[in-house]
Amino acid sequence: MSDNSKIQSIIVAATRLAEQNLADNGASIAAKADFASDNERGGSGFFMTAASADFSAMTERHITFASLSNTGDGGAAGLFARAFAAKPKARAAIVASTPYLLRLSELSTELPPILDDFAQIIGGNLKIAVSGKIAAALRGRNGCLLENKGVLVLGRTLDETVTALLVAEKTAKVFVLSHYLGAPAPISAIETKLMSVVYRIKYSKKNQKAMEIKEK
Repeated sequence: MSDNSKIQSIIVAATRLAEQNLADNGASIAAKADFASDNERGGSGFFMTAASADFSAMTERHITFASLSNTGDGGAAGLFARAFAAKPKARAAIVASTPYLLRLSELSTELPPILDDFAQIIGGNLKIAVSGKIAAALRGRNGCLLENKGVLVLGRTLDETVTALLVAEKTAKVFVLSHYLGAPAPISAIETKLMSVVYRIKYSKKNQKAMEIKEK
């Protein structure tokens, strides 16, 4: 995929989130560039939306480039760089403060896999990245909660990553509201891992290919 195609894919993803009312001022999207090295850009890296960009009016000028080696940065660029370092197979990532996921992050409450699609796509409970230690929180799963800041999700494509965010927010809503009727029963860790493996090896194989073609 060319640089321009990658940027256009970010714009499409931003529009989808805006249409779902999931794009707050702190939301940000990142997608790895497909070249290994580029002296003009300072090495391998990723494209990302600029801080406080309006997702409903996203254009190319709202998208910047950051280096994968920029793990020490305290902002969104550093967060994405650390996330990609922790999950090298991921090609895209999203940070967002969606209503229910933000609430859980404020309460330091992990989100268990209580829905099938959450177990398949996320691969485990959403842990809290304590003190910004996202590598540990991401181990064995495709997302984590950020202390008082919402959620970070990753995927193999932008489409898959947007879906991960939508599914995580839906699960968080069910989790929070179900407590009025009693605590929901989570899917066991073994079942969750099995569902995630089957999803990635079998059910998502054709969908993954379709998403890759769609993003070209």
